[in-house]
Amino acid sequence: SNAGYVLPAGNIGYSGIVRTDGTIEAFPGDFSHDIVLIGPSGIVTKSGKNVQLDRNLHRT
Repeated sequence: SNAGYVLPAGNIGYSGIVRTDGTIEAFPGDFSHDIVLIGPSGIVTKSGKNVQLDRNLHRT
């Protein structure tokens, strides 16, 4: 498993997202602990509450 991704739109990891536009999205602790995998287009969780990300790393 990896600790996250560095993408043209920003960085995504278990703690949150830092976008190149200067915005930061910190994940709550319970969500961080629920993450199984992080990919360039989304996050897979143990609970099934998966998150899809657009090309600017915003939730869709």
